[in-house]
Formats: sequence, C-alpha cells, structure tokens
Amino acid sequence: MEDDDDVREILMTMVRHLGYEASGAVDGRDGLQTFGLQQDSIDLVITDVSMPEMSGIELLEALHGQQPKTPVVLLTAHDLSLEFSTYAALGAKGWIHKPVNLSELERVLADAIAP
Repeated sequence: MEDDDDVREILMTMVRHLGYEASGAVDGRDGLQTFGLQQDSIDLVITDVSMPEMSGIELLEALHGQQPKTPVVLLTAHDLSLEFSTYAALGAKGWIHKPVNLSELERVLADAIAP
C-alpha cells in the first residue's frame, strides 16, 4: 500500500523483478479491503507508514487482527530503528527505507517470508 502513484508503481515493478507477484492499493482502507478479498493469495504486505485515510500502522494492527501470520513490511522515509520493536510486537516483520533500494528490498522480503 502506497499513496504515491509513482512510488507504488516502481515498488511493484521491483517486487515483480525479484520474482514475486504484486498488486497495489492507494491507501490503508483500500489495502484492507483488497486484503479481505484476496487474503488467501497474499503472502506478504508492504505498506507505507504515512498515508491518508488509514495509516500503515493502523493497517498493520487491522491485518494482524485478521490474519496474524501474514508478514507485514513497513515502508517509510524515516528511520524506524528506535521504534521498530513496538511495530514488531504488532506483527511487522521488517521495514524498508525510502527511496527503496533493490538489494535492501530483496533482503527484507526474504527475511519477512522466511519460516
């Protein structure tokens, strides 16, 4: 989930380049609705932390309540290293700093989906 159209498209292209399927949502509410319809085919969620309508943290809490085993990766322009343990307790499996670097994305996704 990413509210910036260009960033969302670039991120989905990068995810596909790494061999995964990807679909996008424009904000947390749209993402939550999409997840509800497709949760059986979604293995991982990447969400921007700051979005209108529903923040990525609110989305993380909602997804964790619906499907706690689905890994969620946070996307942000800010350093989350100090507060990430709080988000991990809510179900976050990692975070990616914007602008997204392909090798970092690959590492974080692999770590997030590892058993």
